[in-house]
Amino acid sequence: MLVAQLTMDEIFTCTKKFKQGVFSSVQKELDQFSLFIYNATVKQLVDVPGHEYFSYLGEKTQQEAASRAQQGEALKEKAKVKAEVRVFENTRKADNAASMTDLTMKGKAGTGRPRSPRLRPPRLSPSAMPSCRWRLRRRTCSAKLTSSRSSSSASPQYTTTHSCPQLHVTADALLHTMIIFKPSSAIYIVSVAIGSVADCSHPPVRKYLSEAARRRRPSRRAKKLMAGAESARPAPPVLPWTVRLQVLALGAACDLSQRRDGTVNRFLFSLVDRQTPARPRPDALGVRSADVVVDAARNLWARVFSPSVGKPEAAPLPVVVYCHGGGFALLSASSAPLDAMCRRFCRELGAVVVSVNYRRAPEHRHPAAYDDCADVLSYLGTAGLPADIGVPVDLSRCFLAGDSAGGNIAHHVAHRWTSSAAVASDNPVRLAGIILLQPYFGGEERTEAELRLEGVGPVVNMRRSDWSWKAFLPEGADRNHPAAHVTGEACPEPELPEEFPPAMVVVGGLDPLQDWQRRYAAMLQRKGKAVQLVEFPDAIHGFYMFPKLPDAGKLVNDVKNFMETATSDH
Repeated sequence: MLVAQLTMDEIFTCTKKFKQGVFSSVQKELDQFSLFIYNATVKQLVDVPGHEYFSYLGEKTQQEAASRAQQGEALKEKAKVKAEVRVFENTRKADNAASMTDLTMKGKAGTGRPRSPRLRPPRLSPSAMPSCRWRLRRRTCSAKLTSSRSSSSASPQYTTTHSCPQLHVTADALLHTMIIFKPSSAIYIVSVAIGSVADCSHPPVRKYLSEAARRRRPSRRAKKLMAGAESARPAPPVLPWTVRLQVLALGAACDLSQRRDGTVNRFLFSLVDRQTPARPRPDALGVRSADVVVDAARNLWARVFSPSVGKPEAAPLPVVVYCHGGGFALLSASSAPLDAMCRRFCRELGAVVVSVNYRRAPEHRHPAAYDDCADVLSYLGTAGLPADIGVPVDLSRCFLAGDSAGGNIAHHVAHRWTSSAAVASDNPVRLAGIILLQPYFGGEERTEAELRLEGVGPVVNMRRSDWSWKAFLPEGADRNHPAAHVTGEACPEPELPEEFPPAMVVVGGLDPLQDWQRRYAAMLQRKGKAVQLVEFPDAIHGFYMFPKLPDAGKLVNDVKNFMETATSDH
């Protein structure tokens, strides 16, 4: 994100310029918070002899950009032809209308009016392409185009997707993309959003745009539709600057680590995913943690959070088995934000929290995560919790909880657990309820919230969501697979057993997944299951991991009330 304006050659050879570019980009982000960089460094990554990874990465990036440019040639020509045809048809209609008007006037008054001159778009040669500043109705942006010719070829070193004839379209926004090739084999992609254009500094283009706008003004109905679409699109969430920086870093790390071939660059994501060890001594909240190995062969373990030793006559505490989020592929039970969140839950809920470190996709696809969490429940019933936690627990008051992808896992594990023989056996683990924090469900359909919040809600978007499903689901499966689609629109609804526990479903108003979450709660109601739907209108996806957000504190109180109600009914 910070080096999008630098070429690979500048990144790997011009180290000083690269560092200055990074610092300036970071400072621009911090200017809005009245902060400045006091001291910072940028580490340079170099190749090790025999492992030329970074040089290979630079060559691969240039090859991919060149390939994308070649693929765009056909689309470029198609768009250009469509634009010219549209202008030609409009001009012909205008000429026909003028001719009919002339004939009508001659028939009535015996005189005619001169025909209006034909509106033709200006022709600008690439070598004479000016530096233009587009003045837009809704936003202002400038695009400076410079042409450069190589010494061995007379052709210009850049191409454009389409020319000026398409500029007169009075749409809400039109993306005009230019792919510029420089002699250094570097590739720049410049995008200019063009809306209702009012003026242009180049005289031929200004004349063409002004007459086109006069002849093709949008109707009142079109203006109302555009205003309605603009008003329906919510404003970006207002977040504290620390939360905003964390969200930006998380989003950038996800985009960079999710490869196009469906694999994960775990080394790159580890630069952002800070790990924290277990702490056997109580922290400031009076919570301590210990790691318990469930199956060493598949590296299955869990982190147990327990409050400090209480009174001997204290009542046994409920157990919360927690499945973390991360799109089935990222984060772990030892990730610092998840560790801190589980500590807060342990302290404020008055419960022992067992955070499962399940196997992640794409190395371990469906149903590996479901198997791991179910095996942890079985382990608790047979081996129990470590004796050194120092507090009594009641396994008959066990809650399955999870956020995002962990919410999906919690639902399927609860379905499997209550459908299996474990319920009728002597296993002491009984599910008193499931707590799903913005659970991750989906389907091939694009819901209204996904379309409306695309590019608005942070953390989750359609591209990242599609990548996660592709990495987790079995090879060849689509998003209507029963693991993703549980609401019955595209496939039969799941048959829930009678012992399926009460559910609490948390929904955020700025979460693109909210429609799927509401459909899930409605499905449970149709099945006759107890469900509590809790909505936070201003909450983003993953808001519970940021204690500075007010909704994070409200959520803990709602979860505590749900657990007390479910325990009393149980």
